[in-house]
Amino acid sequence: MSEATATLGVPTGNVRSERAFWKESLAPYARPHLGHSTADILTSVVPYFGLSVGMYFLLDVSYLLTLVVAVPAAGFLLRTYIVFHDCAHGSFLRSKTANLWLGRFVALLVYTPFAAWRHSHAVHHATSGDLDRRGVGDVPTLTVSEYNAMSRGQRLGYWLFRNPMVMFGIGPMWALVVQPRLSKGTERGRIKHSVQLTNLAVLAMVAFLCWAMGWQEFLLVQLPTAWLAGAAGVFLFYVQLQFEDAYWENSGTWSYA
Repeated sequence: MSEATATLGVPTGNVRSERAFWKESLAPYARPHLGHSTADILTSVVPYFGLSVGMYFLLDVSYLLTLVVAVPAAGFLLRTYIVFHDCAHGSFLRSKTANLWLGRFVALLVYTPFAAWRHSHAVHHATSGDLDRRGVGDVPTLTVSEYNAMSRGQRLGYWLFRNPMVMFGIGPMWALVVQPRLSKGTERGRIKHSVQLTNLAVLAMVAFLCWAMGWQEFLLVQLPTAWLAGAAGVFLFYVQLQFEDAYWENSGTWSYA
């Protein structure tokens, strides 16, 4: 451990039970504030709806203009995902019930089952950086020795997964449209029900919008917005966990703090 790290008060023992020394510093910023939460909704969900409607009417004018508006619309959809994320943490509103129902509503806008994602994201936070508990809510990451032990075909697959064309081309549609629709047979009933009920609700929402505006118009409006928002989200998530000196330890020496 460096002198600078020790000076910052970073605990020297890497054990799971170690106190999260930074929690006290962050606590004042982790309390829900109704004014801030309202402002977040007014600068995420509301403009996303407004710009989506605007894109629909611009289809009769110019699809190029529609694509131009898709850029800010995607930004507001990404902000909507952040609202969804904070509701999953139970930190967006003071009421647990309010977080739950707002999260379920916003979940439809981002095509993601709330309860299932909340569970996997909690597991992700509880295991992030633990080499022996990888695989939930993270980007597949190998050690050098693991990579060297792979066959040439496996290395190619690992390389392709991290290739920008795949990660930011196919990745957004997989992360937003395909993966959230799936559940493992070994998962708890509550998690399966979350996925199944969300799938039904999303199907009903998409069917209604296709009936109201036409399926082609729906795709022309929604696809570019979802793809751009998904690509930006994948990028942000990737760079938060993949960088020089990112923290990785085996379970015996891993520390939550």
